[in-house]
Amino acid sequence: YTDSSVYEKNVDLTLDSGYVMPSDSLIDSLRNARDNRRLGEVVLLSAAALREVPPAKLHAGFLREAVDGLKTVGLTDEARELTKEVALGLSEKK
Repeated sequence: YTDSSVYEKNVDLTLDSGYVMPSDSLIDSLRNARDNRRLGEVVLLSAAALREVPPAKLHAGFLREAVDGLKTVGLTDEARELTKEVALGLSEKK
């Protein structure tokens, strides 16, 4: 399903805080790279989307895509570390 309205923040269904959702084309590119097991592309696309987004603003769905991509191309330890860093960043948010 590629309707961009799927990614709109519904204020009634989400917390008061905002989040940052990468573009549909970036997510599609990441999925394509993951599906074709292109390690360098998965790493670069994930890094590009995560580079300046604080953990509290990171869209959970994109984090899942990035972690899944890293695991698929064999970077399981790195995927685990990314997940830990985001979790720690969320706990230090205040």
